[in-house]
Amino acid sequence: MRILRFNGKFGYTKEKIYSGCILFCNFENKDNINIFKKVVNKFSKTKEENIVIVPFAHLSEDKVDKEKASTFFESFLKEFKKTQKNIIIKPFGVETEFYLSAPANNDAISFVHFDK
Repeated sequence: MRILRFNGKFGYTKEKIYSGCILFCNFENKDNINIFKKVVNKFSKTKEENIVIVPFAHLSEDKVDKEKASTFFESFLKEFKKTQKNIIIKPFGVETEFYLSAPANNDAISFVHFDK
């Protein structure tokens, strides 16, 4: 699983912009529930109150097909919903424009690969 993390602002509708930890998620063939739990454990400790989860299939060449990605996304969300964070979810499979803003500092953006 690959995650592109931004601390900043995100919106996929014109009515609402969310601030917090934004996670662009790419699911790979070797992903499983243990990897999802590692991701949740890492990002549920963020100081940000909101976690915005965005399915995004463009972070790896080893991406799963759309059906498997949908199943993985649901399993991933199920784990995240067990945390005490406010979870905002961009719907899976809905292509839309989005707004993203992150401060210009080294801590605002990171790329993380979880594979075991």
